[in-house]
Amino acid sequence: MANPKDFVGYASYDGDQYILVKVKTNSPFIYYAGAGWDKSKHFQQKEDWFKYIDTEANAVDFKDRTSI
Repeated sequence: MANPKDFVGYASYDGDQYILVKVKTNSPFIYYAGAGWDKSKHFQQKEDWFKYIDTEANAVDFKDRTSI
């Protein structure tokens, strides 16, 4: 996850997928990444993972991150 106002688009290269965001030199860039495993007791189904991501995404506040 990254700040939606910085979102530029998506790209793929050599089989990998990327999210493109605007950044500034010498300015912090904040993002959140995660992964799930099909053998995890926390995510029994794909839908469990998507529910978790939706909950976490709604909890992130990108508004006041300039002081980090």
